[in-house]
Amino acid sequence: MVVSIVIANFMVSKVLFDQGSSIDILYWKTFQRLEISSTTIKPHYKPLLGFVGEGYVDLMTTFGQGKFSWSFTVRYLIVYANTSYFSLIGRKTLNELGAIVSTSHLKMKFPTLTEEIVIIKVDYKQARQCYVENLKVALYPPIRELRKPHSPFGGSSSQVMSIIEEFPIRTLVIYEITKGNPGDTFDVDPRDDRQ
Repeated sequence: MVVSIVIANFMVSKVLFDQGSSIDILYWKTFQRLEISSTTIKPHYKPLLGFVGEGYVDLMTTFGQGKFSWSFTVRYLIVYANTSYFSLIGRKTLNELGAIVSTSHLKMKFPTLTEEIVIIKVDYKQARQCYVENLKVALYPPIRELRKPHSPFGGSSSQVMSIIEEFPIRTLVIYEITKGNPGDTFDVDPRDDRQ
């Protein structure tokens, strides 16, 4: 879900609510726009799968608008990453907010301190824009052929390919056991030295 929220008295659009994330992320490009001194960033020493955290910062964050809003301090991990989102709100904050997220309805509900229910709707235009931008960001270099393995059994073999050499993929080559029955096959790892 992509929505807009207020972080440190600035309206921040393109905020992704991600129930699968265990942390809240503020991307470096967003942090710089918030006019907050970099001295407020505290070191982050815990490991974070998939990211190198630059540090964290605690910022007042407001969900909703006017009397239908709820503000509290959120701890954001500052991450330098190329993404179309400006921030990511994870499970911890969604649970603290008491939010119920419906991806099929593209809405989120949460109670306010006055016991009223607030409904936040997805900004469809921003959501589509983020989706298209993420497709551009996530493109990998084209797959290229590395080598054609030789079949020790005289049959044809499949090609072994990798996206790029820094990120090789594990590829199994399938050889026919007998020429009479092409359904009988076994798997051989081309990098296995025990062949």
